[in-house]
Amino acid sequence: MDNTSTQRLEIEARDNTDPEKDYKENLRFFCIQVKNLFKPLLITFCLVSWFSLTTIDEKSSNLSPTLVYKQSSGDSTSTILGGSLINALIVLGSIVGMTLLFVLCYVLKLYKVRIFNYLEQLIYAWLGLSTSMILGGTGGLTFYGIIRYYNIAMDYLTFFFCLWNFVAVGLLCIYYHAPLYIQQSYLVVVSALLATNMARLPEWTAWCVVSVVSIYDLFAVLCPKGPLKMLITTAEERNEALPGLLYSVGMADTSKSMKASPGVYQVQVGIDDLENKNSFEIVDNITSPEVETDDT
Repeated sequence: MDNTSTQRLEIEARDNTDPEKDYKENLRFFCIQVKNLFKPLLITFCLVSWFSLTTIDEKSSNLSPTLVYKQSSGDSTSTILGGSLINALIVLGSIVGMTLLFVLCYVLKLYKVRIFNYLEQLIYAWLGLSTSMILGGTGGLTFYGIIRYYNIAMDYLTFFFCLWNFVAVGLLCIYYHAPLYIQQSYLVVVSALLATNMARLPEWTAWCVVSVVSIYDLFAVLCPKGPLKMLITTAEERNEALPGLLYSVGMADTSKSMKASPGVYQVQVGIDDLENKNSFEIVDNITSPEVETDDT
């Protein structure tokens, strides 16, 4: 049997699949995906609550350098609201500025520079520096607060040694080879540490920041010209992954994922969870190009 006949039989076999069975499998698949996304959210909520209860006190509320307005006990409601909005707009401006700069570098491919005869990835350096500051700076302060709260005996040498290893392993897991569950764990910890920083803001300022950032996220993700929408679309067109930026339920080896579409790994791992289908066959069916045959 020639290749053309074999390809025709494969196409006919795909067309003869039971629609109801496919619908049930797709429904189960998406339910599993939703469950896999809700678990890290629940864990993040629990971590933020724990960090907030053990490390945040009233004196740390006004220590942020981004606060232009610092609330005092004698301020009126209108003054507090106006000052909190100013603080929120400053935080939003810094987020928008950094996001636009990042998207511009990625879309225009301005993320490679030759230094000492080596082609360096500026975006990876930028992300690595940011992640190390979160894990080492914010994480170090948070863990130090936990140690003090529970009165754990530990000298500074041991503390910095553990913190150094925590940051180094985190960078390797997020941007290089790592088991999927370890990479996901570090991404959840990073999210919890960032949220804990938000919890350190004064109450009115924190609510204003959450409100304006939520509105900006809707624009950035849903609008066709939104910066995050453009970033994701460009990455999909180039078949490149965005490690460290997006929580993935099906990709851990970022060095290999750069060579294939992230969506393929998402489908493959999700179908593996069903335990009654061959994931590689399904991925092949999704990604294989259409075959044109001559009936004459």
